[in-house]
Amino acid sequence: MDLQFLFNDPILKSQELDPGYEDHASDVWLVKTESQEVVVRSSRMVDEPNNDFWWGCRRLFGIDPRKVYNLEKINKQLIEISSIPIPRVIGKGKKGREFVVIEKLDGQVVQSFTNQQSSVLQSLGEGLAQCGVTALVESHGLL
Repeated sequence: MDLQFLFNDPILKSQELDPGYEDHASDVWLVKTESQEVVVRSSRMVDEPNNDFWWGCRRLFGIDPRKVYNLEKINKQLIEISSIPIPRVIGKGKKGREFVVIEKLDGQVVQSFTNQQSSVLQSLGEGLAQCGVTALVESHGLL
């Protein structure tokens, strides 16, 4: 995929990031230019999703996975309240579908939650719960 339209600087390297399972909702790339290393995301979905998971996300949180531009507003809100690192959206573009450029966060991909310290799991759970409650309240106009 040619992602150059999203950047002023020439792309030095672009790597598609595969989550390791089929039927994932988004295409994701790690992109390096002369001035930055970022992540680019775009939804693979064209039609409205028709499964229980996305129905729940839409009904509870107003999330439409096809509209990745919404990440900018959601991430800004989560940055203010979350103890979990949330990437900032630093660019957007459209070429048939929506693309967002987000900052790359430092860290390592967790391959498994098995054998993690209980404090790590508790911290993650608290952060996810905090984000979920805030998103739910916001989606229903209560904030």
